[in-house]
Amino acid sequence: MRTVKTRLALWNTKGLPGTIILALPPDTRSQMVKDLRFISGKPDRVVKDKYTLNRIAQWQQTSRVEIEWDIELHTVHLSDIIKCAQRSQLLPSSLRQLYIREERFLEQNDKIRSVAHQVTAVHKTDLDKAKAIFHWQVDYMKQQGRLAGGPGALSALTSMDGNCGSFAWLFVSLCRSLEIPARVIMGGLAIEGEAGYHAWAEVFIAPLGWISVDGSIAQSLKQHAERFEYLGFPTDPEFYFGGSCDRCVVFSEGMNIELKTMGFDVPIGLEVVDFLQPGADIYFGLPGDPRREMVTGWSGMFHDSGTVLVEGEIRMEIDYSLMK
Repeated sequence: MRTVKTRLALWNTKGLPGTIILALPPDTRSQMVKDLRFISGKPDRVVKDKYTLNRIAQWQQTSRVEIEWDIELHTVHLSDIIKCAQRSQLLPSSLRQLYIREERFLEQNDKIRSVAHQVTAVHKTDLDKAKAIFHWQVDYMKQQGRLAGGPGALSALTSMDGNCGSFAWLFVSLCRSLEIPARVIMGGLAIEGEAGYHAWAEVFIAPLGWISVDGSIAQSLKQHAERFEYLGFPTDPEFYFGGSCDRCVVFSEGMNIELKTMGFDVPIGLEVVDFLQPGADIYFGLPGDPRREMVTGWSGMFHDSGTVLVEGEIRMEIDYSLMK
């Protein structure tokens, strides 16, 4: 176990008041939020999304939000999850449909389905199929630390490289094409002195529940094992199928979280946030409208007038301090 103090600040560099929306860090199998402090003032409202179960906070008429929290991070091994598995750990049918559907960046087409079936052809159980996809990514994808061909599972499959998000998107899409529930996790790596943004995947395997899958780190270990060991990460690639490292902080679970269904007072057309923090893609404009605009970068903040702030107008800082 390690305890980490985390600070996140988001502000409009122009100083103009607007609306800020962030997901608040949840308690998970591998982390426990001990003390969440709103340094710049409490949010106007906090809503729990009934589907993803994220707690989402909204601040109105503000130009800056700063929050801090102490968090206990635990290393979780797949073997321990298997030992403690309960037969009652099942996914309700409504949530199952949510996590096997096609979403933006999580495409489903003949190419995705063909690769998924080829990779898992000799395997029978969902656990073995998910593990086969993990090993295939580690063997054939390359971690570049950047998006080579743009975001999304199809882009990752075409280029077979990319950043941590690329690994997560493709893993989730391949699992979903086999009707295995999977989702993207957005968070950070608790490395002192570094921003440490990170994304990985989770797959639901009954009766184990949601288990972590991080092909990005597993693949990176091929070339950077010494650095990961120095930073306190497990260096066995096998660990990252089902295991959770005590360096990984979860911010939000799932993608394409619809704000309007939760009753948020947002400008007309601002209906979807893919990653609530620390980075996001926000759409502005109604579907089908030629003026529909996607703003990529430090999102989660916009003017009440309906103008979405772009990367140069928003600053974000996130840092971690090891307490013990």
